[in-house]
Amino acid sequence: MVYIQCRDCEQLVARYVLAKGGYFHAGKGFESFLRSVERDGDFASARDINSTYDEIEAQIQAEFDTLTEKVTTLYKGKLP
Repeated sequence: MVYIQCRDCEQLVARYVLAKGGYFHAGKGFESFLRSVERDGDFASARDINSTYDEIEAQIQAEFDTLTEKVTTLYKGKLP
């Protein structure tokens, strides 16, 4: 799992996982998520896809916030 952070604004840009459904581009919204689902070849109802997107978006942001806190503590607020 790889998280990409903007060096200037420190916001989450993207998360990559070397697995099916592993790409999530923060701030690009639902259409970006749909392209990822389409590449995987899975089919689901629109309601299921929307619900999955909402869950994944919240989960990824929470993971990123936790990692950011750990890195900030590790490097004492200054990234290498």
